[in-house]
Amino acid sequence: MRWEMPKVLLCGGLWSASGRVAGLLALLVVIGCQGPAGQGESSDSLTTDTSNHCVPRCDGETCGDDGCGGECACGNGLECNGQKRCVEADDCEPKCDGTRCDDGCGGTCKCAKDTLCNAKKNCVPICNDSCEAAGAQCGTVCGVDCGTCGPHDSCEKFKCVCEPKCDGTRCDDGCGGLCECAKGTVCNASDECVEPKSCVDTCSGAGRQCGEICGKACGQCDESESCFDRRCHCEPKCDGTSCDDGCGGVCECGAGLQCNAERACVAAAECVDTCDAASYACGPLCGADCGLCKDGESCSFGACKSGWSSLSLRLEQTTKSAGRVQALLSIEFQPNENQPLPRMADLRLSFEGCTDLQVEAVSTGEALEISGKDLFIDSLTSKPWQVMPDGTVQLLVYSSRDAREIGAGRWLAMTVSFVADGATHLWLTRRDRVFAPLAADLAIHEQTFDLPVVVTP
Repeated sequence: MRWEMPKVLLCGGLWSASGRVAGLLALLVVIGCQGPAGQGESSDSLTTDTSNHCVPRCDGETCGDDGCGGECACGNGLECNGQKRCVEADDCEPKCDGTRCDDGCGGTCKCAKDTLCNAKKNCVPICNDSCEAAGAQCGTVCGVDCGTCGPHDSCEKFKCVCEPKCDGTRCDDGCGGLCECAKGTVCNASDECVEPKSCVDTCSGAGRQCGEICGKACGQCDESESCFDRRCHCEPKCDGTSCDDGCGGVCECGAGLQCNAERACVAAAECVDTCDAASYACGPLCGADCGLCKDGESCSFGACKSGWSSLSLRLEQTTKSAGRVQALLSIEFQPNENQPLPRMADLRLSFEGCTDLQVEAVSTGEALEISGKDLFIDSLTSKPWQVMPDGTVQLLVYSSRDAREIGAGRWLAMTVSFVADGATHLWLTRRDRVFAPLAADLAIHEQTFDLPVVVTP
């Protein structure tokens, strides 16, 4: 809850209360002040006229610049974080000695000379780990660049982490979380902070299941769900012991473990299920590959299922010349009504059944142009795509100036060529943080956007 700081002039000086108030009402009693040459002043010298003075803006919840050349401090037990917010103090003390590339507190350390950071964040002289083995989306593993985060994300522990931003004008922080509106305003269905008299949206009309709209509660989620963008979403749980996240998705097993037919992660020596015995038609089982699904289907624990997705990869045209297959692909987006829309997308193109895949051209579609978005340019190649260490092709959709949501229509068109070994499958990779903010990412992960297209030579 935000509160307005009392600000008064005391004998020509500015007094500003800052810090967090917790059940304590401070009573300031002014008896009198001595004026120039020791002359007494009346109680009329206590005034709220600050027209000739800069009034610091400190509320106990934010820190840093106070707008008057000074600094806002946090209250007792709080510290200022990187987003200039007052948060609970962390007693963790970073340690860097050149033997590890993490400091034990979520930060990073530099490795000693002639050593590199491996997937376990140890500094070693001989480093053979890959970005894929480390599950890295960004940063450097064994001297290899694992990718670039978007302009509004930071790289923490090899993962791209969205940095929330709140300024009182919007009630979403850009990362799936919520912000408080400025005093005297409420949040409407478009996540804008407006005056209560102009806020006419309703929970049912906006398709919201939780949180608030125009100051009115929209309901509560079940214990297994979380409220994002005022909708209830199943919250996946992965702890390395099960390959089922409880929401229809797949979890990776811990090191040295494999997924069995009961969706449990067990030691490789104990994983004895076979594709035939478990009636698995696709996907992995106990380290074996049980096959691929047909075009338009996705694999869910051994079963090929047809599915619909608002985001889709489409095959527009194929040609063959000089032993290479050329494929024209498009990425389309047709969201459901009330589906949370993204402001940024990190798309990865995966492929199987071909060699020497090369991207020849990529262009943006009308939907991206309308929303003011563009593709991130790789600084090494000056191309609007990047080939990742695992061979996938990254297409990073963003804007550093325009925060509008990306709507329906064609997003991208791209031409790829490759040497086909047979039927070639191409698909959009299912991975963490495909969309931002988080509400849009959770919504797209409930859909089968990773259905492959099949190119036959």
